[in-house]
Amino acid sequence: STVPLGDYKLILVPALYSASDDEIAKLNAYAKAGGHLIYTFKSGFSDENTKVRYASQPGGISEAAGVKYSQFAIPEGVTLDGDPFGVGEQDNKVRWWMEFLNPTTATVLARYKHSSWPAYAAVTRNSYGKGEVTYLGFMPTDAMAEKILGDAAKRAGVESLPSSHFPLIVRSGILQNGHPVHYFLNYSKDKQQASYAYQKGSELLSGKQVNHGQVLDLAPWGVAIVEESGQ
Repeated sequence: STVPLGDYKLILVPALYSASDDEIAKLNAYAKAGGHLIYTFKSGFSDENTKVRYASQPGGISEAAGVKYSQFAIPEGVTLDGDPFGVGEQDNKVRWWMEFLNPTTATVLARYKHSSWPAYAAVTRNSYGKGEVTYLGFMPTDAMAEKILGDAAKRAGVESLPSSHFPLIVRSGILQNGHPVHYFLNYSKDKQQASYAYQKGSELLSGKQVNHGQVLDLAPWGVAIVEESGQ
């Protein structure tokens, strides 16, 4: 992207397994300058040629995130200790992958709970320069991910978060004429409805006017594209 990273209040970096030292340095510099950065498990593990880094994992991310680890496992029967994100027993589970994090300068937000392992850190937050780096060492449930990302977004000063959930996806952008545009995508075989929460505009595929608060009906696998009128 040609957009400067500093234009974003929050950047989520999901499983950036393969990345060059320069790419990681740019992300870390973004946080150091005041940005809010979220790294997830397996990030920084190898270089751009997928050569595994022999430094303490997570490689070049370690200083910015304030954590290091040398062990990982596939979790079985692992939860977080004490339900720190308030998602309830069903969603307080560790899935797919887990890294046994040892904080160096980071604050621990959550720890693993399992009868066979010590209470290693699972989620951490580190003050880095003028910014903040959160590190997520495992795959959370959907409910847990929403809580973690929602909290990070608020800390970063993100004013509003999408209220939609999969299979309804909403994305926004700016057209060359300067008007905001909003994309409503139905990733399912069932009809979906979306509440239009923006200024009035025109649905570009049908030409119909759309008002704030209006409900959009999306056909199976359907899409609606609304350009705000700019008035």
